[in-house]
Amino acid sequence: MKKLLCLLLCAIFILSLCACEKAPVETTGSTVDSQASQIVADDTTGAPGTNDAADDSIDSEILRLPMVAISMPVIQEDTVAEDGTVIFSHIYQDASLIAPDADAAEKVVLNLLNQIDGGQSHAQEIAGWATEYYDPEELWYSYFYQLLYNPMRVDEKVLSLFGSEIAYSGGVHPNQICVSATFDMVSGELLQLDDILIDKSAATAFSQLIIEDLTANKDEYQLYDGYASVMNERFGGMAANWKDQTDWYFSNNGLCVFFSPYDIAPYVSGRIIVEVPYDQLSGIVKDDFLPPELPVSSGQISIALAQDVDLEQYNQFAEAILNPDGERFVLYSDDLVTNVKLDQGSWSEDGTVFTVDSTVFIAHTLCNGDAIMVQSQIPDTMPNLRLTYESGGETFTLYITQSSKDGTMLFVDADIQ
Repeated sequence: MKKLLCLLLCAIFILSLCACEKAPVETTGSTVDSQASQIVADDTTGAPGTNDAADDSIDSEILRLPMVAISMPVIQEDTVAEDGTVIFSHIYQDASLIAPDADAAEKVVLNLLNQIDGGQSHAQEIAGWATEYYDPEELWYSYFYQLLYNPMRVDEKVLSLFGSEIAYSGGVHPNQICVSATFDMVSGELLQLDDILIDKSAATAFSQLIIEDLTANKDEYQLYDGYASVMNERFGGMAANWKDQTDWYFSNNGLCVFFSPYDIAPYVSGRIIVEVPYDQLSGIVKDDFLPPELPVSSGQISIALAQDVDLEQYNQFAEAILNPDGERFVLYSDDLVTNVKLDQGSWSEDGTVFTVDSTVFIAHTLCNGDAIMVQSQIPDTMPNLRLTYESGGETFTLYITQSSKDGTMLFVDADIQ
């Protein structure tokens, strides 16, 4: 039997919002290497920079915000036939959570476990079919079952996840159903749509915004003629059963509703997502669930091997163990940065397009004195990890690699082809 999804509450930090002096961090690391235009780390790029957190010229008064972060590494288990052929793959996630409130965080983990644990029986069923139908004399396309969530918004108010359940047991293409889950980070409870909307009139206004978007993009989405009736069944204001409606989530930019392939459009259209920006949600969504305001950020993230870092210098610490046999390195910032995200993915054959397979870590903020320990295999060729974060009104996109000269961890920027 496949082992159950194991979501572990690795760490809970009970912290208050306060201003304090930055702690000196004695370490060496590397910021963006603008000269590293090659994907493969070569002997000409590898000299680590100096950690800006130890620079006395930086203002010593820095806001210390409580860390809110989730790590969701991907796990794959294969069923292998006697001849060595992989006949079935089960792809799922582990998870760990850091949040200001220990009780709420524990409830979130338990609720999240309940949300994703139901897929185990389906995975076992497909594995049984693969074992039964596999014929070594015939061409075999491996069966698989995948249930992956990507964290879309993480802060002290909510944790919102969006992903897909994908199953393949033969046929032209896999079956795909979109899934989501949003949790109240104060109570730890799973949120329903009627929990976040102010009242029925707000629901009506929200449904009107959805139908306007769908209608305006009908041709682009290739919507079926009956799309409006399907939309009204799910999000039709006062007529809808909002308490049982789960096809929604929060992003960093707004409130989203979604439709799986075939719901309102053909398979080729993929999943349809309508995002209503937060500036249009005044009077619709309760203030408790709108994103918290943050100070202006001005930090820069650096990277260093874990062995070169004094971990005791950090006040708050998160982990993203993507591969327990991989390289251990630390991400840290000299000042506040926001929406820190680590994506795992792969490149197109021509090396120009990076496709995200899964978002494996996200933190609302990273302050001076915070650190993220990552453990992952670092390929010798194309980087498989992409870091994004926001600072000073800009979004920074960096890829993680390692010097072939001395093993120094390096960032290369988005213009790497």
